Amino acid sequence: MEKILLAGCILLAGACFHKAQADAEQMKGSVHFSFERAEFVYQNQAYYLTGNSRLLADEAARVRAGQNAYNVTLNDVCINGRILTKAQNNGNGFGPLGRYNQAVAVESLC
Repeated sequence: MEKILLAGCILLAGACFHKAQADAEQMKGSVHFSFERAEFVYQNQAYYLTGNSRLLADEAARVRAGQNAYNVTLNDVCINGRILTKAQNNGNGFGPLGRYNQAVAVESLC
C-alpha cells in the first residue's frame, strides 16, 4: 500500500518536473517519509519531494522494516535535482493540501 501511495504522490506532482527551468543542482540533506508525503530538508528549508523519488523509496522501506515504524528519516542524502516553485506549478503549492511552496524534483542520487 505504501508503494501505491508514494506512486500516487509522484504522479500528481510529476507534471511539475518537466516545467523546471534551472539546471539540476547537488543538494545534501535529510528525507522524511510519512504516510502521505516525502519531505526533503535542505539548508533548513523543507521541500516536497517529487520526480524520481522512487530512488529513495527502497531505502525507506528497508529502514521501516528495521525500525518497525512507518515514519522514517534518512540522513545525509545527496540528491541531484531541481528546485521547483509555485510559479512553475501554475501558482499551486506542492504536496497534500498544497502545503509546500517549493518542491525538489529528484533526477538522481549522488
